[in-house]
Order: sequence, then C-alpha cells, then structure tokens
Amino acid sequence: MLGRDVSPVEIADIFAAEWRLRKVFPPSPLLNMEFLNQQLGAQVWLKAENLLPSGAYKYRGAMNKITSLIERYGKELRIVTASSGNHGMACALAARNLGGPSKCRGSRVHAPGQKGQHPRTGGQFGGSRRDI
Repeated sequence: MLGRDVSPVEIADIFAAEWRLRKVFPPSPLLNMEFLNQQLGAQVWLKAENLLPSGAYKYRGAMNKITSLIERYGKELRIVTASSGNHGMACALAARNLGGPSKCRGSRVHAPGQKGQHPRTGGQFGGSRRDI
C-alpha cells in the first residue's frame, strides 16, 4: 500500500515535515489563559489547533503525509481514506488544497453531513470500501 512506510522516524523526517508545513500555514497560535494562570499559580498556554483550516489537529498530519506522497509520486495521486470524521475531513481538505481528488470512506452509518460531497473540503464522503 502506497504511503505505508513503517521504518523508524528519524530527526531528518521531523525537520522535513516542519519545512513542508511551514510553506502551507503558520504555526498554531498559543493563547495565554489568565484565569487558569491565577487558579493554578502557573503560566498556562493553550495551543489553538482548532484554528487550523480543518478545525482539528488532524489537518497537520494529513497535509504532511499527502504532501510527501505527492513529492514522491506526483500530483496524479488519488487520496482515499477510511474515515468520514476529522481525519477524513482533514485528508479531503489537504488533497483539495494540493490540487488532488479524494474519497473518504467510512462505516455504513454516517453522521448527518458526512455523506456526499462535503462543501468545505470538496471531498467525496460516504459509502463503503466496495465503492472505492
């Protein structure tokens, strides 16, 4: 299966991921929570991953993986994922932003709004693995 490399992650992989991601979007903002600072007697900072384009941290990993696959195999690559939740939405959004099609397949039971073309991501959601 394409993209299923199980070799150990090396420091060079981490730096390559950071380089890929910095080209696409800025770091998530850190928000200082004064009311928590006072309650806990320490500085509390929250990393606002909810401000990423997909609204979840999954977008960072999806964008890195799909970018690395496109670098290796070209833009004709089709993205298929077995999730119609946050991961599926992140993959669909990353594929759309990188100019490629995506299909997100999950269980036969879908939450409202998780079947058909998702308006925010452009991904095709729904169905089962037989539909891929």
